[in-house]
Amino acid sequence: MQIKQEAVPFHLTHSGFKYLGINITRSFTSLLGANFTPLVNQMKADFRRWSSLPLTIAGRVQSVKMNVLPKYLYLFQCLPLFLTKSFFQSVNTSITSFIWKNKVPRVNKGLLQKGLDVGGLALPSFIHYYWAANLQKILFWLHVPDTDWCTLEAHSCHSSSLPALVYSSLPTKWSRFTSNPIVLSTLKIWAQFRNHYKFTSPSPLGPICKNHLFPASSLDLTFTQWDRKQLSCFKSLYCKEGFDSFDNICQKYDLSRSNFFRYLQIRHCVKALFPSFPVLPIEAAWEEMTLLCPKKGLISRLYSQLMSLENHDLSKIKNGWEGELMVELSDRHWEDALQRINSSSSCARLGLIQFKVVHRAHFSRARLAAIYPGTDGSCNRCSLSPADLTHTFWLCPRLNQYWSSVFQTLSEVIKIQIKPCPLIAIFGISNESLNLTQDQSDIIAFTSLLARRRILLVWTSATPPAVAEWLRDVLFFLKLEKVKFMLKGSVQKFYLKWQPFVTYFESLKVLPEV
Repeated sequence: MQIKQEAVPFHLTHSGFKYLGINITRSFTSLLGANFTPLVNQMKADFRRWSSLPLTIAGRVQSVKMNVLPKYLYLFQCLPLFLTKSFFQSVNTSITSFIWKNKVPRVNKGLLQKGLDVGGLALPSFIHYYWAANLQKILFWLHVPDTDWCTLEAHSCHSSSLPALVYSSLPTKWSRFTSNPIVLSTLKIWAQFRNHYKFTSPSPLGPICKNHLFPASSLDLTFTQWDRKQLSCFKSLYCKEGFDSFDNICQKYDLSRSNFFRYLQIRHCVKALFPSFPVLPIEAAWEEMTLLCPKKGLISRLYSQLMSLENHDLSKIKNGWEGELMVELSDRHWEDALQRINSSSSCARLGLIQFKVVHRAHFSRARLAAIYPGTDGSCNRCSLSPADLTHTFWLCPRLNQYWSSVFQTLSEVIKIQIKPCPLIAIFGISNESLNLTQDQSDIIAFTSLLARRRILLVWTSATPPAVAEWLRDVLFFLKLEKVKFMLKGSVQKFYLKWQPFVTYFESLKVLPEV
């Protein structure tokens, strides 16, 4: 029967309508093309417009983070649609082309996506945000099942329950247990995430009642009484020593002795599900995520945990520095070097410089010679070979006077004798033996970064940088630092940290010309 327009107090449409930014279509399957396809096209058009802007890599990363990600994240949260990995590969290709200006990337995308505190640029990973947005809904199923929409989706599930499906083994044919397209899409996304990390085993957190992995629970209503007595999941059947005895379970959960056959049933099921029986399986990372309670900031927490599963090995970069420096970098020094990438300065451009230095993104003469046969791999300044990154930043004989002046100045400023050291010259970190305060460490990290910047400005020149130019840079950026502290209303903190350098500059009549 067709409803006439006159019969209802609202406008009828057969083609669809837009509500709160979402294009609502007659068919569930049409939602993808009506919402995500226009968004992808808009993103590509934006990238074409922004490509002419004078943005650094860090600026382009922030453009993606602030202007592109929120639009996708809104759709991820509003539309439980299954998106294939090829969709995200296409999005990543467009983003990579924009960030690197259609040139070959110099740094792996995974390193850009690492957090700021571990040496990355926090480039958003769209597939991980997609998973986080949909995992959020699953956590509502598990922890807030009385929410109206959770109740509706739970009632659409038969022969099992939503928690049982979440904690079940993979693969599972979800359509056997529900025909709800929203629930099916959410479960497919959940399976996509788990398959990506090979989390295919069932979890002992799965419920005993209404569980398709334990059919007896649907046939015997007594298991419902177990649930009321807090004997709700497979994990509850374990104690510290392993799978608990029937006597202990009866005593712990106040069960009658008539439940012995049911105990044998569930023990047989657990033994079949978990190969480690009678020992409790080790809790996997995906199981830890399901224990998070829904509250503000949940998507961000889920995203952080998902990104922690990504193993972007930095050993090749670390080994490269160790091979050139002929020293072994301790884990502590390497972690400090990564942390200093984004903490040496609040200036995004300076942070990007340090990011490129640590991650060996600059082309040295030795690297160019390896890429292009016939290219001279000797140093522009001293003509020695090979002119690798360590040589160009530190070991070149024509840099000796420059670095000696830098370290002498730092020693005079902080009143501690600092010997020339490659850890400071390249990474901005110092040995623990110096016993520096946090402010002194910050001063060394910031000023040594400016010293490296000076070397990069004359990267292809035969002339080494002048210490006077470095001091002018320090003076210039100190003014910017003061403005930053003034905007925060904490000028006093600026003087507490930088007074040694302010005093040093006041004592100078002229800048050194060396």
